[in-house]
Amino acid sequence: MFFGLDHWPTWGVQALWTVVTIGVLFAVGHVVRLVLATRFSRLAARTAGEWDDILLQEIGRRLPLWSVLIGLHLSQARWPLTGTAHLQATLWLGAIGVASVTFAIAAVLTRLAHAYGTRNAVRAHSIEH
Repeated sequence: MFFGLDHWPTWGVQALWTVVTIGVLFAVGHVVRLVLATRFSRLAARTAGEWDDILLQEIGRRLPLWSVLIGLHLSQARWPLTGTAHLQATLWLGAIGVASVTFAIAAVLTRLAHAYGTRNAVRAHSIEH
């Protein structure tokens, strides 16, 4: 092994690879966020609506977290856990991922309702008979 890791205890090597995996994917998440933000913000600037800006902001805000969750998912396969513990870790990571996507969708829809809801609202006094 490199860096003399063959003299490390097994748990130390596994912990190191977990930290490296999560750190690399966290950095990848930030790079992807920056690349997508620069490329898609140019496209979004051409449109008149706010929907694309809202979508980019909310997804970009969560990309580093999603990349960390992917890193945890990939690295937990190397952890010395029982089959049940691996299943539980996978289920918990999946639940956190689903919750994060759900909150992202809710944030996008809330901001869209706030941005566009008042523009097309019917005034109460115009409904009178």
